Amino acid sequence: MGKIIKIIIIVTALLLNNCSEPIMAIFDINLLVNANDEKVNDILGKPEKSEKFTKQPCGKDNCFLNVYLNNQLEIIFLNDKVGRITFTPKNKIKFKENSIEYLGLKPLKPTTETKTVLRWDNFYNLQEVAVFKLNNEYIDYYLIRVTF
Repeated sequence: MGKIIKIIIIVTALLLNNCSEPIMAIFDINLLVNANDEKVNDILGKPEKSEKFTKQPCGKDNCFLNVYLNNQLEIIFLNDKVGRITFTPKNKIKFKENSIEYLGLKPLKPTTETKTVLRWDNFYNLQEVAVFKLNNEYIDYYLIRVTF
């Protein structure tokens, strides 16, 4: 968990200084693909909250939700594997194609691009990656569908 906090501090400093330095990942989404909760906890530390999850996309399936990184990261586990990840950054991140680098992903042209959403389908080992914009130029949240 110490590494994650250091990365968040570094990224925060870069964002506040508007440096043109290369983007450093806040966390590497690739490490979470096909991971169970034990592996995720090894990577991110103990969850701040864990609860049974029955809303979409789970329904009656075996789902639970864990929250990490000071309530910025929610992971829904389906049948004991990472299924969906929602990341709501507390720092201001500009809404543009390369903003997925904060997730440890190399930017490619999005499958869908609107004024408020950038979406990549079947992107690397992920079913979908979507970045949603607030009413300004910054990201509201990332939605990553791993297996749904």
